[in-house]
Amino acid sequence: MDRWDALRERLPRPDPLLTDGLVALAAAGLALAQLQEQPDPVDRGTLNIAFVLLQTLPLVARRRWPFPVFAVAAGSLAVQGTAGLYSPTFALLAFNLAVYSLAAYGDRRLAAGGVLVWTGVLTLHLAWFVVTTWPRVTIADLYDIFNDYVLLAGAWILGQGVRQRRTHAAELQDRADRLEREREEKARQAATQERLRIARELHDVVAHSLSVIGVQAGAARLVLDADPNPARARKAVAAIELTANRAMAEMRRALGILRDSEPSAGAALAPLPGLSQLPALLDQMRAAGLPVELTVDGAPRALPASIDLSLYRIVQEALTNALKHARATRAQVVVCYRAHEVTVEVTDDGRGSPPTAGRPEGAGTIGMQERVALFGGHLLVGPRPQGGYAVRARLPISAEQP
Repeated sequence: MDRWDALRERLPRPDPLLTDGLVALAAAGLALAQLQEQPDPVDRGTLNIAFVLLQTLPLVARRRWPFPVFAVAAGSLAVQGTAGLYSPTFALLAFNLAVYSLAAYGDRRLAAGGVLVWTGVLTLHLAWFVVTTWPRVTIADLYDIFNDYVLLAGAWILGQGVRQRRTHAAELQDRADRLEREREEKARQAATQERLRIARELHDVVAHSLSVIGVQAGAARLVLDADPNPARARKAVAAIELTANRAMAEMRRALGILRDSEPSAGAALAPLPGLSQLPALLDQMRAAGLPVELTVDGAPRALPASIDLSLYRIVQEALTNALKHARATRAQVVVCYRAHEVTVEVTDDGRGSPPTAGRPEGAGTIGMQERVALFGGHLLVGPRPQGGYAVRARLPISAEQP
């Protein structure tokens, strides 16, 4: 069946107007040929030829104007029958094709009204025939009239079936189009969310690493200016190199998801940072000149990768701000593990201040807010009463999560 459907799709489809024109000409020609076989000259006369042409030739417009075509054919057929003229078989078939077209393509109300009127005409004709020929009426005469009802009902039912099938196909197409639009919209939303996530990752990696590198480079320059012994400067430059290499590795991992191809082996094997990597991060901050203490309250536990990464990035961003903007001389990181939540708090003794109307929040603070909101957590950022600055993030976790 699929093979025939595919073949039918490849075949050229004829123009409907051309097809209907050929059908109308064929019906008119065959009906006129039948007229010429009639012995009565009146049946072969000009008036009857005109009636036959009115019943057949308008079929060329049966799809575009179904009700006018039906009305013209029905009117000519009614006058023809009233005048007692012969109606060829092909003209009757053409009329029933007009009925089918009315049911399939016409306005529902006009179609129903037209067919009801014609059914009434047939019923009046039947009653008049019975009254005027009784008791000479024969079964054969009634059978001919009964066939008119059968053909009318058949054409109407067939046309209604085609209409319903076409309506159903249109509904299916509309539903498919709607589902496709919804799928595309969901894809766009997913892509937007993914771009935001990548932007957060890149900001956290680049801002932190460049801040540390900048501080270390400044320290190396001061050491070179003040101390001719290159040992301390070499240590600072080595710290810059290590920070740069780590930053490049994390950027490769973050950018790897943008590639269509498979990520490289190094990027695939690079672990996502989490709270277990905090000691290395604090060592990096200490090497940049910011003493940091780490306190862990509660038993450390394995966290979902997304939560673990978000907490790590929040600590990283807070320490970067303390080093770069607050001019802090020391900082403290506290990690609290509870049954249904994990809290990280970063405090410093710097001069940080909350955003004001004149100075909007930076991308780092917005990124922390987005990460916390993603998991339904709570974020508190602001100065401490005793001085310095504090960042406190609480993320809920379920007991079932590993």
